[in-house]
Amino acid sequence: MCEKCGCAKCHESVPQLEDEVERGPQAILDDGEMEAATGQDATAPLRRMIAPTSTPQQRQIATLQLQRQFGNAFVQRLLAGVQPVPIGAVQRWAMGLDAGAECSKIVPYINANSPYKPRWAKTIGTLQFDDSAGYTAAAEDEKKTKWSVTLPGAKVGYQGGAKGPTIDMPTWSPTNATSSKAWTAAMSQLQAHEDQHKNVLESDQQSIESTMQNHLESVSATTEDAAKATGKTKFWNQAQKEMAVVQPNQNKVDAGGAGCAAVIDCTEEESESAGAKNVDTGTSSANPASASPAA
Repeated sequence: MCEKCGCAKCHESVPQLEDEVERGPQAILDDGEMEAATGQDATAPLRRMIAPTSTPQQRQIATLQLQRQFGNAFVQRLLAGVQPVPIGAVQRWAMGLDAGAECSKIVPYINANSPYKPRWAKTIGTLQFDDSAGYTAAAEDEKKTKWSVTLPGAKVGYQGGAKGPTIDMPTWSPTNATSSKAWTAAMSQLQAHEDQHKNVLESDQQSIESTMQNHLESVSATTEDAAKATGKTKFWNQAQKEMAVVQPNQNKVDAGGAGCAAVIDCTEEESESAGAKNVDTGTSSANPASASPAA
């Protein structure tokens, strides 16, 4: 249970629609989620399903799946006909809260309006195995019945040619001094956490790519082409196994429920308010208070 936002897990995996997206070795990080998808743009079949020519049932299924994978903000931009921000770019979801709002209003607003609620931010990225460089096969015996298959040009990159995962966080420019101070500190905390997700994924990308480049499969075949074909299947199976580390590694970042949101510290606002109420007696509140996502 996430202590900050009350969700069962900060990052939960969501099953992919088996009938709509053909499965293959690809790791999709959606706030730490690891799924399998195709070697192409995993959203393409779903995008086609929300086209005006699709049936209402198809549009409903596709919209739900896209929301689960990429969040409400992504789907809203897609349905509005706006090209979504490419994975790997920096994006921000805008807060509609009045700039002069009191500090105590921030948490209730985000909890109610975040496109990723109960989370405040979302890290999305897709690792994709690429074997287009081609396989090599070397005979292990004179009869050429055993072959060593390698893929020195193996690549593990990001879907769509993105340079890295996307971090989507709220943006707001408060004019209230206390709100501004609390907001700046909270966003710094939230950014640092999401950066951990990003760094872990980038580390996994480099590690998996290196592993696949140095991987070797010994296969039985009567020809070199047959050996490469058999090796290809084994390499894709191995790539799937290697990408299985993505989810557990992301879960480690969220150990103890960290990362669902940040803490908005409204201590100064609370103290000033208490001091004003007790001005006649000359006393003020000595108990610091802060608003957290648990509120």
